[in-house]
Amino acid sequence: MSTSPEGTTTLEFWHVLLNQEISLPGTHHQLLYHFVFSTKNRRPYLQPETKDKVFEYLGGTARGLGGVPIRVGGHVDHVHLLVKLTTKHCIADFKGVVSG
Repeated sequence: MSTSPEGTTTLEFWHVLLNQEISLPGTHHQLLYHFVFSTKNRRPYLQPETKDKVFEYLGGTARGLGGVPIRVGGHVDHVHLLVKLTTKHCIADFKGVVSG
């Protein structure tokens, strides 16, 4: 095991580094997720007069959770949500809140 000039071992250095919340220069994450939700029993609930409001609501909910909705759309019996999330998001929690 190597030792740094400050007297810490490489293992100690990485232990300290990994237990801190830091952003390393040059790192880049772009996490895009495509969620598909079905209406209850695949019934055609999303009619032209209501689906735009539902899509706006889903986009707003995604924004409220810290995501960036890229595209929200769908058909009468399902919804597609393409959203950009950070590495801090828990996908299961995000999906649970958005899908209700």
